Parts: sequence; structure tokens; C-alpha cells
Amino acid sequence: MASRFASLTASRRLNELEIAEQGLLHGFVLLTRFTHAHSYTRRLLKMNRSIPIIALSAISLFAISSSTAAELAGTWKFERARGFYSHQKNIAPPDQKTIQLVNNRTNFGPRCLGTYTRTKYSYHMLFQMAMKGGVDERELGSFTKKEFGVSLPAKGFYYRLEGPTDVCREQFEDVWVDGDRLLVAAGAEIFYSFVRTADPKVPFPELAGLTASHLPYDTDIFANHCAAQVGLAGELQRELDKCSPVFNSYIAKKESTNYIAQLVGNHDYRRGGASFADHYSTPFSHNQHPVFHVLPPLKGIVVVRVNDLGAKTKEDREVMGGVYLSIKSGKIVDQLNERCNLTEKYTCVDEDNNPQFQLLETGKFKRL
Repeated sequence: MASRFASLTASRRLNELEIAEQGLLHGFVLLTRFTHAHSYTRRLLKMNRSIPIIALSAISLFAISSSTAAELAGTWKFERARGFYSHQKNIAPPDQKTIQLVNNRTNFGPRCLGTYTRTKYSYHMLFQMAMKGGVDERELGSFTKKEFGVSLPAKGFYYRLEGPTDVCREQFEDVWVDGDRLLVAAGAEIFYSFVRTADPKVPFPELAGLTASHLPYDTDIFANHCAAQVGLAGELQRELDKCSPVFNSYIAKKESTNYIAQLVGNHDYRRGGASFADHYSTPFSHNQHPVFHVLPPLKGIVVVRVNDLGAKTKEDREVMGGVYLSIKSGKIVDQLNERCNLTEKYTCVDEDNNPQFQLLETGKFKRL
């Protein structure tokens, strides 16, 4: 209880500062960007200008919140499981072998949409049971460094999962990042390590300069943690950029010179069987601008996920369901009108991970 109370208190204080930040940053927006916040404040101090302390705190918090979101953002792959005590042998891996984080948010199953909140680190709060068992911070820190190459939260904070705790997986409740490793304190002094997926150093030539989004492609994560946050207010591309690197989003426009954008914007989704496409297809002829993601090619087959985020309101028009397009030799080969998740084996699975379709080397989606 004490740990959860501390977490809630820290979260509440952070929210209060974020509210202050919103109003104060507007006053500074013409003067500086958050990346230059510290140098800017130093210049003002040298000029003997009076700066409210809360304003400086708001600017610093903005930089911190942005950097912590970037710290967690990405696709993390399970590496190993270890237990501190000698009797903890052959620790079973977690069911969730891949974690994808967008703006500190993720999915642990279809009913759990969790958010990781930055929380001040205290050994006696995070590792209460270990301390009661006589394990001090130095011992546990030596163990995590030896087994995972990861220190205990050296930056003074970790992340706690906030969400419907009755269905969220508690074994992923507390995590922290050290470089490109994410360590999970799964309870009873059991730890899981995850490694951040690196983007390919050499671009895929089939993508014509576009950057691939990550596999697996989880339609629920994009819908709940990216598209739902974007809405239709403000600058769409700027908001979509916050979803990278898991989702590297592009907007198809008539003037685009990229062949994939042109295929996406001129494709007749009605002929492919997409739902609610009557007032959308073809997008360019209806002045629509599809949001799309390109995925790592399969032996020259480019897979594109197309999402309709162009309806201003529900009454404006029906929203076309998301689709997958397969492209081979510069032409669209097939269209899959399903909200399934595409795995690294190019199998489309439902929310229970049951295989539904398989992408073949011909570019066709085969029902399984």
C-alpha cells in the first residue's frame, strides 16, 4: 500500500506541474524550443531578468517528460529471466515476449491498456520484500549488474504501470531502462531483461526512402495509443511523429513523389472489399489523405497498413476500416481487410494470437 500511495502522490504532483507547464510554455514558444531550455534560462539570468521559479520548472519538466517518453519508446524483445536467490533456477520466461511502447503506453492483452508513469526511486519502496529478507541495495545492485549488465535505477527514477490492475499483468508493473536494456522487477526478486530492437542501418530499397515501422504490427496499440491521441486537432504529422519509432507514420498526399504514397492515395479500396469505403475511395479523388505505415519487406514484397483518420466527426462520414496492402514490383497485389496483427513471420493473428492469414512470397494473403 505504501508503494502505491507513493506512486499516486508522485503522479499527482507530476500532473500538477504538467498543467502549469501548458500555460507557461505558450509564453516562451517564440523565444526557445525545449531543447535549448537550459541555455536559454542561463542567458536570461545573465541579463538580470526576473524569471518565476515555476516557469523554469515547467520548461525543465517539459524537457524531462519528452526525454523519458523517448527513453521507453520502441520495441523491446525478451532476453533472459533470472532470480536472485540460489533456489530460483530455470525461471520461466513471461508470456509477453515483446513489449511495444508508444508515449509510455502499451497493451498487455486486449483488456489492458497500460501507461508507465515516471516514479521516484527508493530502494525500500521498490524492493520492500528484498529488504525485509535482509537483501541490501548493494547486493541486489551487484546481482543485476552481473546478470544483466544493468544497474539499479541510477537516474533516480523508474516506471510504474498504471491501468486496470485487476486485468493488467502485475509481473510488468515496475520497470527501468539502462541504455538499450529494459529491466522488469517481476516480484519475489525475479527479473526479466528486454533488449531494444534496433532499426536497420541500411534502408530497404523497396521502400523508396521511407522508414519501416516495427514488426509485430499491433493494430490495437496504434488505435488506442496513437490514433486515439492524435484526434483531428492540431498538426496531424507532428502528432503522429510522437508514435515513432514503433509507428513511423506517413500521410499520402497528391503532390507526393513517393510511389508508395501514390499507390495508397489512388487505390480503389471498395474493389478490395474494405468496409465503409464508399465516400473514401479513391482517397485522392475524395480529397482524403490516408495515414500509412510501411513494414519491413518480405523478399521484395512491401506490406503497407492504411488507416483512415480523415473524418472530422462521426457524422461527417463512416470511417473506412484499416487495411493491409501488399505491393510487388511497384503494383498492388492484394488487400487484407482485417484488424489482425502482423507478426515477424508475416502471419496475421487475432487478439488471442490465433493465426488468421499468412503472407505468401507471391504477395497474396492466404487464409489459414
